[in-house]
Amino acid sequence: MESVRSNRTRKHRAGDSRNGGTKRKLKHSPRPAEPDAYTVELEHQLEQLLGGLRAANAGKLDVRIPTEGRSDLPSQVARAFNELVERGQEVTKEIERISDVVGRQGRVTVHATVPHAEGS
Repeated sequence: MESVRSNRTRKHRAGDSRNGGTKRKLKHSPRPAEPDAYTVELEHQLEQLLGGLRAANAGKLDVRIPTEGRSDLPSQVARAFNELVERGQEVTKEIERISDVVGRQGRVTVHATVPHAEGS
């Protein structure tokens, strides 16, 4: 793992005899420009996607990410995410249904069916 040194340590070493003894000024990078509207919106959409992923990972399959009828790439990813968690909900409901049948009858007497899923 790469260690991270503070500016204070780098400034100290800039004049250190171990690096040739020359004093050099450290350049500070200019302050970043304010993000434009596209960047702000993209960050917002990515934060929503990350929130949805975290919720789904925690087992909350009822989470959906708003797509607002847009067709940009983040919205396409959000729609794909929404479809994925919807399939997860359908599978979960089907497993619960079969579990209920097995619990009542003591054996599997039905088949699982999940729309749009292979092998069902």
